[in-house]
Amino acid sequence: MEREEFDIKLEMCEFLGLVPLWVLRSAPKDQFDKIKEKGGFILRFKSQAYPIGYEEQVREIWKLMRLPVTVWERFPEKVERLVLRFHETLIKKRGS
Repeated sequence: MEREEFDIKLEMCEFLGLVPLWVLRSAPKDQFDKIKEKGGFILRFKSQAYPIGYEEQVREIWKLMRLPVTVWERFPEKVERLVLRFHETLIKKRGS
């Protein structure tokens, strides 16, 4: 994500009182640091995930570019647990 777009989105989260949640494959270190400074959460994946129905496109991407892509029916349970744990931590912080 371009720096200007990133900064705008982070400012929007702050203005609206939202906790930044970024789902991505990679980003510059300073963006990771800024998200953490704002109390945000980063889900970093090795593969780019597509929803059901994109199997053919994923096969083509892999065949043409050998990029790490996959189709997910749902988030892996490990990821769900991470997000829920972060959410529960936020609720506890705001409740105290």
